[in-house]
Amino acid sequence: MIQDKYQIPAVSTGHLLRQEAAAGSELGQQAASYTSKGQLAPDALVMAVLKQWMKSGLDSYVFDGFPRTVAQAVQLEPMLAEARIPLEIVLFLKCDFSTIEKRVSGRVTCSGCQTIFQVGLHVTSAEQACPKCSGKLERRADDQPEVLQQRMVQYAQKTEPLVEHYQANGLLHVINGNGEFDGVFAQIERALLS
Repeated sequence: MIQDKYQIPAVSTGHLLRQEAAAGSELGQQAASYTSKGQLAPDALVMAVLKQWMKSGLDSYVFDGFPRTVAQAVQLEPMLAEARIPLEIVLFLKCDFSTIEKRVSGRVTCSGCQTIFQVGLHVTSAEQACPKCSGKLERRADDQPEVLQQRMVQYAQKTEPLVEHYQANGLLHVINGNGEFDGVFAQIERALLS
């Protein structure tokens, strides 16, 4: 929604790693061996794919779901400094597990254009064709309930410490992510414009 409204490209390291896996690259195969089990890909692997992507020359972007560890956040700083792109804001969408579970169970991705949709919001069912390119909508392998449980364990161990890291930098804005999408986005806009 940020990308669409403000024309700032969004990049997801998870998406980049899934692209690498689909292409059959060594990086992608390594990443898939972790993510298919609900584990985070190793920091070095994530940073390698991100460093490669940052060569695109864009001067602004939104990181979606990144960084996932304090080590990634620390390694990102010199990369942004070298690109002369300041980190301006960090949004933490705080959600209850039931909200996360509901959203993950309704998430589908187009096999053609790779756009992510939410059943009930963007599409009426996972069986319909992609509204953008008419491709097939599919559920990701790592969106299965047992994998989600493992992802939540990984989150508690490796990602939660980022809250303190970014609070210390004064960049963190906590967003109540439990509501409807429009209400959550309104909070995000207020944070972006503050």
